Amino acid sequence: MKRTDTKLCSSVVLLGGYPPPVGGITIHVKRLHQLCLQNQITCCVLNHLGSKPFGQPQSGILAVSGNRVLKLIKLAFLLHQSKSSIVHIHVSKFDSIFFGMPFLLGATLRKKRILTIHSGAFVASYSSNKIKRYLLKRILKQFTKIIPVNSEQQQFLRDYLKLGSRITEIIPSYILPDINSINKVDPSIKEKIEKFRKEHTIVLMISGMVLPHYGYELLIEVVKSLPMKNHIGVIFSFYGEVDKEYKTTLLKKINSIHHLIFDENLQEENFLYVLKSVDVYVRPTTVDSVGVVVAEALTLRVPVLASDVCFRPPGTILFKSSDKKDLKERLVFILQNKEKVQQSLKAIQLPNYGENIINIYKELLNIPKT
Repeated sequence: MKRTDTKLCSSVVLLGGYPPPVGGITIHVKRLHQLCLQNQITCCVLNHLGSKPFGQPQSGILAVSGNRVLKLIKLAFLLHQSKSSIVHIHVSKFDSIFFGMPFLLGATLRKKRILTIHSGAFVASYSSNKIKRYLLKRILKQFTKIIPVNSEQQQFLRDYLKLGSRITEIIPSYILPDINSINKVDPSIKEKIEKFRKEHTIVLMISGMVLPHYGYELLIEVVKSLPMKNHIGVIFSFYGEVDKEYKTTLLKKINSIHHLIFDENLQEENFLYVLKSVDVYVRPTTVDSVGVVVAEALTLRVPVLASDVCFRPPGTILFKSSDKKDLKERLVFILQNKEKVQQSLKAIQLPNYGENIINIYKELLNIPKT
């Protein structure tokens, strides 16, 4: 890559995934990049997924391809060559870059480093292993700021790892979407949804990677147990990582209910259109950090039923994780009181957490806050 490419990164480099796929971290990075530019903070993205953005190539989005070792070498080189003042690293599974982190830190010695760990399983993974916890602390002490996305992370980083002033306030990973982008929905997607809506009195939605902890099977079991099951359609939107063996089993169970599957990476405007079209969004995850889509649904005034495994935004209706009976009761309550629940969402105004991150950048860059 030419040196001139890295000059785009004169203020902030975001190291993380960028759509596709459209998932929690990738959409967070995309919106944060846009928010930086809106605040006149020059910014670029090093997309370690190596995926090319939807549509036309975009300035400042650099796809880094290759196997894990080659990617690490490329990323370290780009970070070293970059003229940026801040490097903000976004990770989900910290284990996946644990041993590569020293190389990235070595390439950013003169930069201010920020870390956001988006995984809900992060704390459990490191709490029980003293050696991993010791090594983790040594790595994290090299960061200027560490942004916890929930209270569990904040407590672990502050009380167990004793990282003190490096720990910022809790900043959930939700950044407000551009609602007007829904108007750009692909006509074929719109047609599918309109047809599916006409065929079913009630439409539910669930989304995520094709992995067991997303709770697809629990929702399927609940739908099958409802008296109105023949009038319910469930939309499944898959993206990102896939457990192929699990997917084979899951698809057989999905076929036992009325369903519509989006088995490709929906673009943001298409995903938001689908989400806005449903009666209830269900998030029965057994491990989670917040679930960006939960906040998106609430912003679109769509009732949300989610497991109580982590902090959920105000307006979310919670059920006990993995509890089929509780999920069923809460779902029936929402369906029987749909208008009342939707009315209550009109009073919900979620903060734009991205502004909190922008303020951290401004502080480190000595830019006055507006």
